[in-house]
Amino acid sequence: MKNINQIQRHDRSSQIPIGSKGVIDKLFASIKVAYPHFMKGQDEGDLKRMWFLHLKDFPDNRVEAGAFEMIDRFPKFPPTIGEFKGLLRDLNKVKPGLMIGNDREETCPNCRATWNSAVHQQECKK
Repeated sequence: MKNINQIQRHDRSSQIPIGSKGVIDKLFASIKVAYPHFMKGQDEGDLKRMWFLHLKDFPDNRVEAGAFEMIDRFPKFPPTIGEFKGLLRDLNKVKPGLMIGNDREETCPNCRATWNSAVHQQECKK
């Protein structure tokens, strides 16, 4: 039987799933290049796990779009996890003057509506 220390060590060393690890790695590469002082004195593995836990419910393509948009939105300092999540939510909002669902073909796996549709906005609220 495992004691509590063994369980905690195992949980702490667990790896990010392969499918999303690449997206988090790309995001961190963008942040490191855009903001050279990011992660000074912090453990990269722990920081990546924290960001992954907060971003795992967002589609990979939206996280990649957020990595591109963040440099314009946050020109001087890297965004916090909360600010980055807000940016991802903003990217998903329906923009005035655009036809709903016209700019993307992908559908949400939860509500099966297009990402920019009013149905998705009401059902998923992400």
